[in-house]
Amino acid sequence: MNADPSTLNDPTPAPAWGRLALLLAILVAIILIKTPFESRLGEGDRELILRMGIVALMAASLALVNGAAGQFSLGHAAFQGVGAYTTAAIFALVYSNASGLFTTPNPLADRNPWLVAIGARGAILLGGVAAAMVGFLVALPCLRLRGDYLAIVTLGFNEIVGVVIRSLGKVGRVDLRGNLGFNAIPRHIAGGFLDVYLTLVIALIVLYRLVHGGRGLAFAAVKQDEIAAEAVGVNTTRTKVAAFVASSFIAGLAGGLLAFKMGTINDRAFDMAHSFDYVVMVILGGNGNLIGAALAGAGLTFLNDRLRSFESWRMVVYSFALVWIMVSRSQGLLKKLAERVTRRAEPVDREAAREVETSDRTDDLELLASGGRHMNGPVLELRGLSVRFGGLVAVEGLDLDVAPGECVGLIGPNGAGKSTVFNAITGIYPASSGHILVGGVAVEGQRPNKIVKLGAARTFQNIRLFRDLSALDNVRVPSVALQGGGLIAGILPTKAIRTAADRSRLLAEGWLRVVGLANQGARKAGSLPYGSQRRLEIARAMATSPRLLLLDEPAAGLNPTEKGELIVLLRSILTNHGISILLVEHDMGLVMELCSKIVVLDYGRKIAEGTPELIRSNPQVIEAYLGPEEGDAA
Repeated sequence: MNADPSTLNDPTPAPAWGRLALLLAILVAIILIKTPFESRLGEGDRELILRMGIVALMAASLALVNGAAGQFSLGHAAFQGVGAYTTAAIFALVYSNASGLFTTPNPLADRNPWLVAIGARGAILLGGVAAAMVGFLVALPCLRLRGDYLAIVTLGFNEIVGVVIRSLGKVGRVDLRGNLGFNAIPRHIAGGFLDVYLTLVIALIVLYRLVHGGRGLAFAAVKQDEIAAEAVGVNTTRTKVAAFVASSFIAGLAGGLLAFKMGTINDRAFDMAHSFDYVVMVILGGNGNLIGAALAGAGLTFLNDRLRSFESWRMVVYSFALVWIMVSRSQGLLKKLAERVTRRAEPVDREAAREVETSDRTDDLELLASGGRHMNGPVLELRGLSVRFGGLVAVEGLDLDVAPGECVGLIGPNGAGKSTVFNAITGIYPASSGHILVGGVAVEGQRPNKIVKLGAARTFQNIRLFRDLSALDNVRVPSVALQGGGLIAGILPTKAIRTAADRSRLLAEGWLRVVGLANQGARKAGSLPYGSQRRLEIARAMATSPRLLLLDEPAAGLNPTEKGELIVLLRSILTNHGISILLVEHDMGLVMELCSKIVVLDYGRKIAEGTPELIRSNPQVIEAYLGPEEGDAA
């Protein structure tokens, strides 16, 4: 398969070592300028620069959740508070020996500066771990649901953390009382210029790898359409929780850095007002752009500080500045600046490319999907399937089989329950009774992403593409999702990860070529013509390597030429490798031409089943659906 440059997101791929060299250069520069830079600063300017770095770190971490993953957290400062208090408590308990837990002298009591410095940074890391654990406990229950549950829970959690801090007492000899402020940490043992900005740079690189690497496609898919993401194999719960845990971990690190910078912490540093500030920064930074959020955080912190000399007018000027920024859409400037700095293409592994090319000389479809032609039994079995919504019976007692390589039509009047059957098969709706078997495996109660892995892929009656992703990335999402792996796999650019990403790209390019969109890969899916979007949705479903393809009115809205092209495509899918099709369609000419068997529903019940010849002459079908004239035409 020869990769078409027009289908790539960026025509100038950069080698992986170039990014590593850039990282090392940034780290070396920070180390070299640390001493001369700090020596030229007054205490106030030094504190401002440290605060700008910590706020930028917080804004970038929240951009992962609120922007990249499309969730909405309103209590991010609470996780900073968890990290700060955990860091402070650990340092005070262990390294200051203030708790009296040790019967022998504390090995660090001699104040060895190296050991104390290592211990302080270890405490910051443990603060991040504690915040990540709390973030997991907060996110897991509410992110299993869709909607604004996370916003409600995090808003309440922020207030709970404030109440807990204010009610803290003593642990050993360490007084954690928030009202008086916790001041058991000597300032500047950690949390200096080097700590803050090294952490910021490393965090931005890790977040950038998560968002813009292959795993970032899962975040983008969940953000744009959770149902469609599940339908192509993305575990939306795991994806959202992973984003939230990573974000909480970085917020916890920021809290630990803040604790050492300030020396005294209390609940007011982590209240809801600070959480709202971080949300504003994410919005101004481009709502998902990591560098933009960091720039917005640092810039607003600087602006707020410089306005302190106009104390009586400070909040007025600050408020008008925020309004002006939002109205003039300056976040677009930050976003464009950040994209110029960070824009990189994923390098293509030529060895993986050659492997795909050599196996793709005869027929794209033979390479791109295996199908179910080697199965002995039916690809799909429905036995007594019923779906009820309260007292409404949408589907009742449906029996249906689809054999390997067979195209079965499912027809009926509007409201007959056809799409409900699809939703039950793919796990979007739970079956009230009966059995659903895909490839001989019962799938009742399974999540959609699990059913996709068993071989059932679908399209939707109303097109559900990831409209802001390119056509190429739409087709890459299934292969990335089905690879598995977690956060670590998304961060580390290992050989195996790069090879898998390259293969997913090349296979996606192949499916675009199959459906006639080879030169449209770089275009956003939402900008494609309607007929092209229909074909793109089929390509995305086929990228899951299905045994069974469920097509929900694929010809709806197509002109005669596009319908002819669709028929040719579906025949290729059927004949080249035995993928079965269950087709819902109102165009009876297309149904009669493609399907070897037709099942007719009316009010959720099967009223007829048979060959096209039997269906077109069935009096009950003619009366319920076709009508005398349409029956004759069919």
